[in-house]
Amino acid sequence: MNRHRSRAALTGISMATFMTCFDTHVFTVALATVQDKLRLSLAGVEWIVSSYMLAFAGLLLVGGRLADLLGPRRAILLGLSLFTAASAAAGTAHDQALLVAARTMQGAAAALLGPAAVRGIAFVFPDEHERRKAMGMWGAIGALGLAVGPVTGGFISQVLGWNWVFLINLPVGVVAAGIVRFSITHSSMPTTTAGGEYGMSSVTSVWQRLDLPGLVTSSAALISATFALIEAQERGFGSRVVLGAFALASVATAAFRRAESRARHPMIEAGLVRNRVFSGGLLAMALWTFGVYGFYTFTSLYLQEVMGLSAAEAGLTFAPMAIAMMAAFTRAEDIALRFGPDQTVAAALLAMATSIAGVATVGADTGAFGLVPCFTLYGLGSGLMMPLTTRILAALPTNRAGVASGMLSLTQEISGLFGTTILGVVFSAARTTQEAGGLTAAQTMAHAFRTTLLVAAGSVAMGAVPGFIALKGPRRIEQGRRRHDGVGLTNGLLAKVPRPHRRSS
Repeated sequence: MNRHRSRAALTGISMATFMTCFDTHVFTVALATVQDKLRLSLAGVEWIVSSYMLAFAGLLLVGGRLADLLGPRRAILLGLSLFTAASAAAGTAHDQALLVAARTMQGAAAALLGPAAVRGIAFVFPDEHERRKAMGMWGAIGALGLAVGPVTGGFISQVLGWNWVFLINLPVGVVAAGIVRFSITHSSMPTTTAGGEYGMSSVTSVWQRLDLPGLVTSSAALISATFALIEAQERGFGSRVVLGAFALASVATAAFRRAESRARHPMIEAGLVRNRVFSGGLLAMALWTFGVYGFYTFTSLYLQEVMGLSAAEAGLTFAPMAIAMMAAFTRAEDIALRFGPDQTVAAALLAMATSIAGVATVGADTGAFGLVPCFTLYGLGSGLMMPLTTRILAALPTNRAGVASGMLSLTQEISGLFGTTILGVVFSAARTTQEAGGLTAAQTMAHAFRTTLLVAAGSVAMGAVPGFIALKGPRRIEQGRRRHDGVGLTNGLLAKVPRPHRRSS
């Protein structure tokens, strides 16, 4: 594939990723408007959010496997078609049932688009150096979607109407699909890979390698576990519904393990858990997202309920974080080559933990401006986490990039849900304790928020240990490759790193 087509393909793939990331956060800000316009109950609002999360988390492994079997072109185009159609349905929905159905379809499409995007970058950029550079740019654009979503969500819903938070996806989806169709042609894609799974044109061949028992049991386990975590936030972990869902998830997990042990083409090979970079990196990612999801949720509430900011003002407060994150993304791999990915990721996690703890200590009378240093430090740390993602994905063969990406996203989603639920319990317990102590309502809320954020900071800090161990390796090889490629700190974003089999234990 020539350079122009490669760049065009990266543009189309990044647009698809931006659309899914942007849509998730822009809709969160517009929830109050949607509830008012459609006259929804609180339960209805919760299901509009939960339906997306259930489909996304429950089908991530399915999406990853389909991306590996179908190839990036077909998988990305299918995901874009589904997501764009679902956005049109959501934007024209006039009741709760239609909106929930559309959001479920969006979640399923996103579960395919995420792994397909990583799969596409892996094959559009076969050169390792170019691939890591492309991954950095793709990650930065995805982070931009997450960052600008809260800032623009209120404006779109108030000025254009709530339905435009969905309808805005239509032109983006159509243009992205056109770019992908033009740039990733059948003739430009290899017909086979090491696994013999890429480029298969026969539907029968895809079906034979699909591992249907594994797909069904994994989806049942993930949907049940996700449902349990969502419901636990409202009902508590001791409710019969939550315990029943966890029990079903356990049974489905056991069935999945049995199915995989007998499958001719298993979704997840047993050797993955023995890969130090992959398993250790996922553990670090889990501890990170456990605290980060709670940080976003409770910091937003802290800004509005304790500091008294409006939703729009709270969204704008996150702007320094977004700017710092984008800047760090573009330099992350250069810094990792200079100091090693182990030290870079560990330092990034400790920086984010420090910033979260800093937010917890800022008083309500300080104002939003007092949070700028903490948010800036958090953005820098978040951007420097990119080497963890690239090395987790590089730890597996290229023909398993889809499944690797699915497992990475799944770890983030499940641990994030678990973190939000547990931190919610911490918040409630801290508030109850302070209410018994005779504090005012404002003092009680402030103390509960601070306690919760400190627990979140502790989780993020603990992630530095497995992150450092997982990425610890022969740095001289990375530096040697850097000198060989002629990539320095000032004239290149990313560079080659040791091949996966040299980095794995």
